[in-house]
Amino acid sequence: MDAQTFESWLRDPVYLPSSRSVVWELLRSLDKPDVPTAEVQELVSRDQGLVARMLKLANSPFFGVSRQVNSLPDAVVVLGLMNVRRLAIAASLLEEEAELLQSYWKHSLRIAYLSESIAHYTRATPAICFVYGLLRHIGLLVFYGHDAAFGPKLIHPQEQGPILLAEQQQTYGFDHLKLGCQLLESWRLPSQLSDAISRCYAEPPAPYSSIALCSQIADHWVTHAAREDGEDFTLPQWMHEQGVLHPQCLTDLASELGRVDEGIRRQFG
Repeated sequence: MDAQTFESWLRDPVYLPSSRSVVWELLRSLDKPDVPTAEVQELVSRDQGLVARMLKLANSPFFGVSRQVNSLPDAVVVLGLMNVRRLAIAASLLEEEAELLQSYWKHSLRIAYLSESIAHYTRATPAICFVYGLLRHIGLLVFYGHDAAFGPKLIHPQEQGPILLAEQQQTYGFDHLKLGCQLLESWRLPSQLSDAISRCYAEPPAPYSSIALCSQIADHWVTHAAREDGEDFTLPQWMHEQGVLHPQCLTDLASELGRVDEGIRRQFG
């Protein structure tokens, strides 16, 4: 490993939101069994843009509130803590105006929402799966910040991952999963996340993560949905053999992706 380059990129993760921003404070709150509502309100109040987005969403027809929501405490109550976390994460990451990065974060949001839904059919924790779906390739974003050649690879099919890792290892002596793990550890996010990132492309007989599995399934579905060849959706056989998926999960994915895309459109255009 080129230790000097690795450390330099960790100190200067181009295109990433600040680790001191509201979003990372809220992510760290996921470690708490019952984060107080007052704490969430205090954190969100530091970011005027986020407050505006919350009020806009709370007053949208999506939530069907009969009265005007015009205060931060009311917005938190209407949205619920989980939606506040989701909005904070997404808003922070989607501030970048570059089209390529917008596409990357919106793709990551799709994976995050689907991963969270799939988690309900597995042994994984939905809230952790949502965050993981967003951040699983955060290290690749750092690669892109220092080498534009990685731009076309920001969104890549699951099966191309090992090839990408080998390319990075050969050129730099480290890969984006290692970089992502170190970033999340430096931000003091739950260790489950960095462990899942290290197993992002793993499949049996190698040890794999149930958190990463949810994201892999979501990735396969999003890739399938973008195709126009009319083929039926199928998952790799090893995923079925693990016995963690309920048959209803795959049946629900199509309608769920439609709801996800509508939610992203409502929030971010």
